[in-house]
Amino acid sequence: EARNVEDHERMLRYTQLVVILEPNSASDRFYRAVLAYQTQRYSLAKEDLAWLQNHDLDGLPRRAVDDLSRAVEQAAP
Repeated sequence: EARNVEDHERMLRYTQLVVILEPNSASDRFYRAVLAYQTQRYSLAKEDLAWLQNHDLDGLPRRAVDDLSRAVEQAAP
């Protein structure tokens, strides 16, 4: 479990850089939101989910965004 947390932390740091370089990438923002949720950084997850709600998802399923939004809201209302 600890190894998993470290992996999520490492992937989140990498994804933060990717989003800086590609701020309009819906898939990268979604991935960062997932990792933020998994590492309990709910405000970051909410920020990316709000961005996704207001931008073209570029093929990303709306349902996936909505499901993650509900999960984040339940974890951190």
